[in-house]
Amino acid sequence: MALIYGTGHIGSAISQMLQRFGVKTVGVHRHSNRVDTFDETIKTENAHMKLSQVDFVINTLPLTKETTHMFNADFFEQMNTDGIFINVGRGGSVDTDGLYQALEQHQIKGAALDVVEEEPLPTDSKLWELSNLIITPHVSGTVPHLRREMFKIFYPNLKSFVDNQTLTINQVDLENGY
Repeated sequence: MALIYGTGHIGSAISQMLQRFGVKTVGVHRHSNRVDTFDETIKTENAHMKLSQVDFVINTLPLTKETTHMFNADFFEQMNTDGIFINVGRGGSVDTDGLYQALEQHQIKGAALDVVEEEPLPTDSKLWELSNLIITPHVSGTVPHLRREMFKIFYPNLKSFVDNQTLTINQVDLENGY
């Protein structure tokens, strides 16, 4: 079972891929509504009840006041000791010291980080010493034909902005921070 923090486009795509391999997916989000791309959805404040049951915890969340250091020592202590933590969201959502401690003391089985708090990760970071950690160079969002896909968002937004000073696709909610 995988607990996926963030039920937007990225979290949903990950859920659908995992389901193809028979993995049950639980989406974690702020709202109580059901999201069809997940087997189950739960509110963020209830997610701690699932931590000891899941094999994978995957973060796809944006960085906001609420998500900064959300994944900390207390969080990792609640995880299944055979669990793996994956971060493709934002580096600042993970407390590096808390994660290091959890991995070094084998509170969790392992982790994979595509993003870290400080990028690039300094050569003297203690994270490099861990054998149960995979670090990739912030490339999980790379897709074939990236520029063409970005243009599908950019051009309609540019046209809309020129015509009426609004954006039509992927408008950021400044109050929520994403």
